[in-house]
Amino acid sequence: MRTEFTSPVATIAVDPQGVRQVIWNLCLNALEAMCHQGTLTVRTAVQALLNTSYRSHMEPLTATQELLIEVIDTGPGMSLEVKEKIFEPFYSTKDGGTGLGLATVDRIIYNHKGRVEVDSQLGHGTTIRIHLPLLVTTDTASTHGGE
Repeated sequence: MRTEFTSPVATIAVDPQGVRQVIWNLCLNALEAMCHQGTLTVRTAVQALLNTSYRSHMEPLTATQELLIEVIDTGPGMSLEVKEKIFEPFYSTKDGGTGLGLATVDRIIYNHKGRVEVDSQLGHGTTIRIHLPLLVTTDTASTHGGE
């Protein structure tokens, strides 16, 4: 396992249990996909928020930056058909899988006004990117001069 974390990020309002659950579910799925061998990388970065719509029915965001969390595995990758269904509740490719892990990831990130991207091809591993807008809290604005 490798980690590549960005420098500290300004204080943001998130549900720590929810974000912990997201990382846990993504890492567990990656390890199982690699049959517990290969390389799992968790990487974070702060980047400018592009004009990408996070969720079309939500109010406009006031954030100018986002936290990017990537979970990258060297596993077998996914077909396009599987990739299109992985966030559907009760869809699983695992024997005995409930199909709730990635549906939970998607719901938690949705509730944080974020989005999830999947980059995967058969034979080339998978990268899951979590984009979380850095919405400045009142505490952050007073501590960092509104940065």
